[in-house]
Amino acid sequence: MTTPPPIRLISSATLWHLHIAQGRKEALCAWLRANGIDPVRVPQEYDLTVEDTPDGRVIRHHVFATNDDDVKVEPQDGGPRIHERVVPLLVEPSADWPVYALTDSKEQT
Repeated sequence: MTTPPPIRLISSATLWHLHIAQGRKEALCAWLRANGIDPVRVPQEYDLTVEDTPDGRVIRHHVFATNDDDVKVEPQDGGPRIHERVVPLLVEPSADWPVYALTDSKEQT
């Protein structure tokens, strides 16, 4: 068994299209839901990573900001507000998914 990379890139703007093309979109959305993340609230153009931290493995992702009625909050400039979130990893990503590791500078290797 190999050791997972310290930061594993699960999705990004480019990888999202690859997930769709290779038939992983539904599996990715199911994995997000299994980890308590609503895939509808996750913008496709931001990195979604699994990371090792001193407190355990986490998922770092971004979400659209919403109001109390779960409607996206639009700032004055017209674009959606985005917030970064970090949640505990409850379910590991599929072993069948490609592994994309990030270096400390967040460049794909």
